Amino acid sequence: MQKEYRALEFFSGIGAFAQVSKLFETEVIHAFDQGQDANSVYELNYNHRPSSRNLDSIKLDQIDKVDIWWMSPPCLPYTRKGNGADVQDPRSHSFLNLTNLVAGKLPDRIFIENVPEFKNSKAMQLLENTLEQAMYSFKTFDLCSSQLGIPMLRRRFFLAASRCSQIEDIEIKSPAQMRELSDFINSNDDDSLYLDEFMLSKLDAFDIVSESSMQVTCFTSSYGKQHKASGSLLRTKDNRIRYFAAEEIVALLGFSPNFKFPRHMKNQTKWRLAGNSVDTRLISLLLEASGLKNKNG
Repeated sequence: MQKEYRALEFFSGIGAFAQVSKLFETEVIHAFDQGQDANSVYELNYNHRPSSRNLDSIKLDQIDKVDIWWMSPPCLPYTRKGNGADVQDPRSHSFLNLTNLVAGKLPDRIFIENVPEFKNSKAMQLLENTLEQAMYSFKTFDLCSSQLGIPMLRRRFFLAASRCSQIEDIEIKSPAQMRELSDFINSNDDDSLYLDEFMLSKLDAFDIVSESSMQVTCFTSSYGKQHKASGSLLRTKDNRIRYFAAEEIVALLGFSPNFKFPRHMKNQTKWRLAGNSVDTRLISLLLEASGLKNKNG
């Protein structure tokens, strides 16, 4: 019988890692996130609320001894939008603090998700030094949802590290068939998703797709607020233009059909949370590369 693992989910957001963990006989015993909206979504779906304590100052004796750490730290310190301040950005301090605590806890496995720019950051250099000194085997991966036949661009950096096994390569074979965007679209009568006349006048700023389109652009946390490079709009069968619902975005990210947002949460909040999340299928590939077995095969 496969061992049951215990995990900590740092920077938990809406719980992408928690979505996957049960498939790998893993229990998230504590999650951490300072976003109260994200924590409300997490609690609704996983029946326990993440701690909102500041990870900048968390101490070694305040962290449980577990088998797995999952970390999806803030990405803005490493992006052009965030001015690429890297370790000088205050938003990186929580990740740097956790990196400094690795040697004191030595979880068997550590997993990181972030934007592609993280790979060449000073934060990554510090993490590599820490992992090498603590005798971890580790590999990095540049993965995109589109590699799995999902009609969405979402390129991300991943790292898998282990003290108990070698990390295998992730080889993604070309899918036999691309998924159709229509598989992820719901009939939607939410009037707030549809563009008004003012927004329709700005259509040249948007990427507009139909249900038969083969690809949507990456949805970001600025979706619904920023016109360019924040995600596609949908032209419906009756030739109206609307935003994608957050429920459709998390479906594209591989979340369960049972995943839900609080009933009265505003679209802008849901979009921000969905745009900050992770493709759950890529998390599964990462866990498998570290030697964990998916009970669904």
